[in-house]
Parts: sequence; C-alpha cells; structure tokens
Amino acid sequence: ARGELSVVGAPARFRDYVISLKAFERSARYARDLDYWMETLSDLPAGPSLPLSRKSSEHRQAVVTLTSRLDATRWTKIKRIASQWQVSSTVLLMGTFAELLRRATGDDRFSMAMTFFNRKPMHPGINTMVGPVVSTLLVPVVSPASSDVVELLRDMQAELSRGLDHAAVSGVRVLRELKARRLVPQRLTLPVVFTSMLNSLGEEQGCGPLGEVVSLTNQTPQVVLDHHVMERQQALHCSWHIDSSRLDIGWARDLLSAYEVLLASLANGELSLDPQEWPGVVARRTPQGMTLIPGHPEDTRPFPLTDQQQTYALGRDLRHVGGAMSCVAYQAIDIKGLNKRKLDEAWAALMTRHPMLRTVIFADGTQQLLEHQPDYEIRADSLGMLPAHEKQHVMSETRLEMMTRVAGLGHWPFFEVRVSHLNDDEARVHLCVDMLIADGASIAVLVDDLVQLYYGRTLPELKATFADYCRGVAEYRGTEPAQAAHQYWRNKFSSLPAGPDTSSFVLAGEHGQLRAVLEEWAALQRQAQRLGVLPDAVLLGAYLEVLFAWNECQPLTVVMPSWERLPIHADVDRIVGDFTALAWVAHDGRELTMAQRIVEVDRELRADLAQRPISGLVALRRRRMRDPGQGAPFPVVFSAPLPGLRGDEGFVLAESCSRTPGVVLDNTSRETADGLLCIWDHALAGGEARVTALFDAYLRLLRRLGTESDAWFQPAEVDLITPTDNTTRDKGNG
Repeated sequence: ARGELSVVGAPARFRDYVISLKAFERSARYARDLDYWMETLSDLPAGPSLPLSRKSSEHRQAVVTLTSRLDATRWTKIKRIASQWQVSSTVLLMGTFAELLRRATGDDRFSMAMTFFNRKPMHPGINTMVGPVVSTLLVPVVSPASSDVVELLRDMQAELSRGLDHAAVSGVRVLRELKARRLVPQRLTLPVVFTSMLNSLGEEQGCGPLGEVVSLTNQTPQVVLDHHVMERQQALHCSWHIDSSRLDIGWARDLLSAYEVLLASLANGELSLDPQEWPGVVARRTPQGMTLIPGHPEDTRPFPLTDQQQTYALGRDLRHVGGAMSCVAYQAIDIKGLNKRKLDEAWAALMTRHPMLRTVIFADGTQQLLEHQPDYEIRADSLGMLPAHEKQHVMSETRLEMMTRVAGLGHWPFFEVRVSHLNDDEARVHLCVDMLIADGASIAVLVDDLVQLYYGRTLPELKATFADYCRGVAEYRGTEPAQAAHQYWRNKFSSLPAGPDTSSFVLAGEHGQLRAVLEEWAALQRQAQRLGVLPDAVLLGAYLEVLFAWNECQPLTVVMPSWERLPIHADVDRIVGDFTALAWVAHDGRELTMAQRIVEVDRELRADLAQRPISGLVALRRRRMRDPGQGAPFPVVFSAPLPGLRGDEGFVLAESCSRTPGVVLDNTSRETADGLLCIWDHALAGGEARVTALFDAYLRLLRRLGTESDAWFQPAEVDLITPTDNTTRDKGNG
C-alpha cells in the first residue's frame, strides 16, 4: 500500500525478494515509473552499428575477456576530475566510453544498457543474500549538442539521476513493454552493456584464505560487448567481455586501446575538452571511401588486376603457355557412385555462377570475362584394372602434372578438373585452380557450391562480382586513406628483416609434405580467448620462435596471407576471386615470454591487415628494384587455418596441397574433427630431415602451450631443436 519494497523474514531469502518485487508491480509507484519510461523512451534507438560477423545467427558464443588497468595515481586524479566536473566517476567512465563508441561506429544515435548493483535496505541481511540482484537502465546516446565534454557528461549525469528516480522498473521490463506496445521494433537489441561495480558491496573485499579475485568472465546472451569497471587496491580495473564469435576481436582491442589512451590523457591533463579532437578513435573495418557498386554480372569490360594478381602474373613467362611457374591450389575429392554426366552439368553451372572461372588474365595488367561461356570437358581416366599401388602412382602423377601446368596469360582456362575412376563404385575428382582467379577461401566456396549443384540444389543468387570489387579498389586508390596506407608500407619495409636464411638448401622440383594432427587445438583456442588474441597469432608466434632458433637467433620475417574479406557487400564471402591480403610479421630478436610474443604478433597482424585493400606489394617491389640481386627475401610463409571443407553424402575430401613460386616452406593447417591438421609444404631437396626437425619442434612447443599454463609466461626455449635435431641439421649441411 505504501508503494515501497520490503522483505520479511530472517535470514533474507531470494525467494522472498522476488515475491516482494512481484507484489510491488501492483503499486502506484511502479505504474508511475513505467509510464515515465514509456514516454521518455518511445523512440529508443537500436544498439550501435558494431562490426559484427556475417556468419549464420546459429553461432556458439565464445567469450574473450580483454582487461585494462589504470594505476592508483591516475585513477585518483580521474576521480578528482569527476568531482570537479560535478559528475560521478561512473558517469565519467561511461560517458567517455559512449562518446568513443559513437565516433568509432559513426552512429549519431544508439542505445546501450547500464547494469549496476544497488541493493536497497529492505532487510538487515540483504547484503548477504545470494541471488541475481541486478539493476538495469536503458541509456540512449545522441550526438552532443555541445563540443564541451563537461557539458556532455553533466547532461548524462542529469539523465541518469532522473532514471534512478524511476528505477523501480528494470530496463529489461521497460524494453519488453516498449516492444509489446509496438513503440520500438520487435527485433531491437542492445548488444553493448556498461556494468559499474564502483562502490558496490565487496568491491574491496578479498576472499580470505582463498586469496584475491584476479579474473572474471561474464557471458550474457545477445550481448557482444560488456564493459565492466571496478576499483581494486585503489586502481581502476576494466574488463571487456566480448563474444568473439560475433564481434571483430581486433576492432574491440583497438577500441580498448583508444579508451586506455583517452583515460591516461585525461589523468595527465592532456585531453582536449572537445571530443572531436580526441586521439586514437578506431575506424570502421571497411575503410572510408571504399565502396562496391554491383554491376551487371556478365559485364565483359576489362577490369584491373589486384596487387596480388599482378605479383602472380609477373611470376610466369608472358609469352608462352606452360612457361615458368604459377601459384596453384589442388584439392582431391573421393566420390562413391559418381555420375559423370551430373558432374559435367554441375561444373558447367558452377562456371555460370562464378564469372572468374570464365575470366582471362592479360599481360597488360587487366582481366576480362569471356563474351560466351566456353564448353569445358572434364577428362576421365579409368584405373580399375590397375593394382592398388599403381593406382596411387598414377593419381600422384596426375596431381603433379596438374600442379605444374601453367595457364599462359591471355589464354583460358585457369583451372583443370579430372576424374580417376578407381572401380565401378569409387572415383576421385582432381581439382586444380590457379590462384590468379581464386584465393584459399574461394577454393572452399567452389568445392561447397559444386557439391550443392551436383545434387541439384538451388543456390541463392549472387548480386556482386569480383570485377565489382576490383573496380572499387581502383577507385579507392586515389583517396587520402589509401595514400596513408601506402606510406605505412613504405615505413614498414624500410627496416623489415628478411626471411629465414635458406641459402644452404637446394630447391626441389617436387615438393615434400609433412602432416600431423594437433589434438591440443581446442585448448590453444581457449588460451587465445583468455589472452584476447586470435588463434592464428598463437600458431604464428610458435612458428616464429622455432624459426628464430633454427635461424641462428637472427631476426627474421614471415609472410602471412589472409583471405578474410572486407564486409563491403552481403555476398562478399560467397564470391570467387583473389581477395588475398598479406601481412609481414617479424621476430626482432627480443626475448619475450610466449604470451608477450603472441600479443606482439597479433598487434602486427592487425596493423598490417588494417591497411586493406592497399597491399604492401608495391612497396616490396620498389625494395627489390633497389636491390635486384636480393631475389625473394621472404621465402617462408604462414597461412591462417582454414575451417574444415564440408563434404556431403558421397563426397569425401582427400589430399590437398598448394605451390607458390619463390616460397620454400609454407605452413598451412585445416580444422578437423580430431583437432588441427598441420601441413607443411616444402621445396627443399636434401633438407627433409632438417625440415622434419623444425616441424617436430613446432608441434612440441604448441603442445606444451596447450597443456602447460606456465609455458605462456616463459620465453620460448632456445633448445627447441634438440641436440639430436641439431646433429641431423649439421648432417644436412654437409
């Protein structure tokens, strides 16, 4: 009747608390507060435009926790500044975070949720009651009317105070009611949450004999970024709990770095009061000025090569078919009960769907779709009468022949498909694609689409092409961000160390291959999440360490191709083309713990890939022109793990391999049901024992990282290559 909450009974029980809340919902005060929110938030904007993954909504939440700490001295200064500005410390932190997020996303209006812990004195034992006693407010963020951050924060403080006066109704109930009354869209979500634990119960309390809480991870459905703040030992601790299956973790790390810089600058008295002048705001993933305008899918006008395509084209003889070498990818597929006619029809449909399969590359730096789709005959060989070992030999010869074939510039096709009939029921399909027309991710698209078309399934129409992308890149090259990217690459290559020394090896015509399954892959992925880095960085960090030990502890650089595509169109991940972006990651010789090394690798990867679609290859060519005798300075490559290619029914994916001119060692991997299949392709005649020793050392280090937590906080051991391995290596040198 009084419109106040009360809990009767001792000790306080969460059941009584919930019953009291339900009874309170019938009070006049609750109705008044609900009316306030319906009027105030009738035009509540949606959450910010975060760089979310384009994957299916059926994802498995994978929470990564990023942490940041502001020392006691600076935190004390910030609290003093908040007091001078007449706002709470919570409002100062939330307001600066919201403004940074607004500028990073480019949204004029968005909303986020604020959670806090303020147990009302409803019972003497309320603070010892166990249960989810959490308060929530919905916080709209709009473009500031003033360029003064003090006024911006004071306005937020006033809005927050009014909200707290009507906090009898939770933000969760408010959002549910707004949707029920159709005041906001039914699908409106708030993926960003700010959680303040400042001045909360137990904030400064330890755990007695159990020690101090040093790590906390929070996971909430539909929330992709939850920003926690709390004070511990007089310092400010920020934790960002991120759903890495949906939010770009690199973008989040860049945003957190900008937030750290902002708070430090504020504490040091170096921060401008005008938010437009704040440093360190990250840009969108798609660079400003980069657009893709879909054209006609059968447009036969010439369009430019990408930098990567130009590099591939220059690696072959421009005059003769079959000259020089090409970069190719090979995939074998085993099929039971193959219907050759259906396979022919499926491949023809695949050529119709993907224009790059009908495109010709020319020596003048252009490429062009053929006016009419040519017929393509899939060659079939019958091996049924051969003994098993002869079948394997013939199939190996087929693979080698396909991989060494070079499609001359100005000719077609840039792919080859063959079939080996092993008996009446079993067959192997050999697919070899020149990477002038398709990158690693595109190979997966081709295999997946081929299976679907073979079974007569309908694929969704593609509304953009690789030609549209190339024309967009050509337009982007003249923008200021593109010029800044070119300068980034010039600066980087001015001091980058070369790749590992492979001069003692003899290049082989036939490539060797090493394979092993890393069963600790899931554990390494979990460790990467805790560290706030991509699993790629863990693998590359280990690769660099063993190469460094093997390279007589001299600085070195490894090249990493990335096939992740800029999210410039909804169909971009289903388009076939060469979207390759390269990163050059160095080991500078400093002794770091493995965790430190991996974080450094992750940062360097992010910085390089942030320059997309501008490649470093132009700067690299200029470096080679200054030193023509240098040859290929980066002969060792690391390729990011690919998700396992999907077979289907009678289709089983068999062996795969690739070859790139100038590359003597390529570290590739693919996810399987058993873990990570690690594959090393090499072209080092007489060096098999040495490469095997290096491969074994790489696996040992990764397995140690996957099973021993202490390994992350120690430098990689220099004796990763054991005395036995070194003996083998010395023999190889002889």
